Amino acid sequence: MVHYSTNYVFDGVQVNTPKRDAPAPLSVYGRSKLRGEQLAAASGAWCYVVRTAVIFGPKGTSDLSKKSFVDIMLDLSAKRDTLQVVSDEINSLTYAPDLAAGTNALLGALPPPGIYHLANSGGASWFDFAREIFRIAGKNVTVLPVPSSHFPRKAARPPRAILLNTKLPSPRPWQAALAEFLALPPHPVISSSRCRGRHARPRRYVPHGPAGHSE
Repeated sequence: MVHYSTNYVFDGVQVNTPKRDAPAPLSVYGRSKLRGEQLAAASGAWCYVVRTAVIFGPKGTSDLSKKSFVDIMLDLSAKRDTLQVVSDEINSLTYAPDLAAGTNALLGALPPPGIYHLANSGGASWFDFAREIFRIAGKNVTVLPVPSSHFPRKAARPPRAILLNTKLPSPRPWQAALAEFLALPPHPVISSSRCRGRHARPRRYVPHGPAGHSE
């Protein structure tokens, strides 16, 4: 059995620590994911808990499938030439095909059951991520860094939640995975004919989803 979890089981206080960090979720979401980990481990099944973070990749065909941060940024780039993006929340980033390949390799190797971290190497703030998206995509968008306190939200988020892949081979850097994703056709962007004007006030982006933590 494979149970997927999140970097949000950590509080983001530890920074790239080589030891096993104790989970300390800050939100109901993080606590629910940690409880899922505990129940999976207690099920008696041969179980791999795979923690990952900030997944991006081709949008699924299900009606429940949501756009990734990448496609949201590309959509916004057709509407605005300036965006405000949170710069003080640092996460691991994960390309969905790399997560699938890593999971397949894990099942093929059949290591002992337990917790495994699987994310592309490196980490980035939402601001860093957005700038790299626009750089690779060739979009002329000004990205302004703002603190998370600029956009008050109900759920607390860890300030630094980078997952260290200490048990598995580290996937390629997230920048390389992002470049591959953006090279795939097509990446639909809202037509400029549907825009309300590119010189309107700056649009803010507040991340809704998911401190280096090793496992």
